Amino acid sequence: MPVQVKYQPNDLCVLRISGILKRSEFGAEETELARHIDTGSTPRLLVILENFEGWERGCGLERSRFSHLSRG
Repeated sequence: MPVQVKYQPNDLCVLRISGILKRSEFGAEETELARHIDTGSTPRLLVILENFEGWERGCGLERSRFSHLSRG
């Protein structure tokens, strides 16, 4: 799976992303993280890119809440 999220103590959220990230694979994780934020959490993100090849073309991830993760 190209994206894995693990929630750690003290609001640490570890995202491991590899390969080509597809919108369908990222959407559920993005929604879950947004849910944490909406309940008052202030997560700190640790993003680990392993053999990351970028976003799926034309999938709209450039407009995602986490678009700053892109290697633009």
